[in-house]
Amino acid sequence: MIEINESNFETEVLVRSHEMPVLVDFWADWCAPCKSLMPVLDKLYTDYQGQLQIVKINTDEQRSLAEVNGIRSLQLCACIVTAKWSRKSWAPNPNRYCAN
Repeated sequence: MIEINESNFETEVLVRSHEMPVLVDFWADWCAPCKSLMPVLDKLYTDYQGQLQIVKINTDEQRSLAEVNGIRSLQLCACIVTAKWSRKSWAPNPNRYCAN
């Protein structure tokens, strides 16, 4: 998984989303539900390598990215397809975020 910051957001999220869906995990160190989701995201990363890009944005470190994307609470995963938000969800099942 790739840690996203302002310098790689465009390339690793927006540009990449034209090649495959990008699942963005917005998280923070203090967020217990975010930490509990990490093993699920690790499994998805392994199972869907080459079909789904999974990236992480630490909202404490990347406040401007969280702000510009309208992230106001955590735990949140979002799917981006062709540089557009497809889905945003607080649900604990990220398997369905990028489902067709």
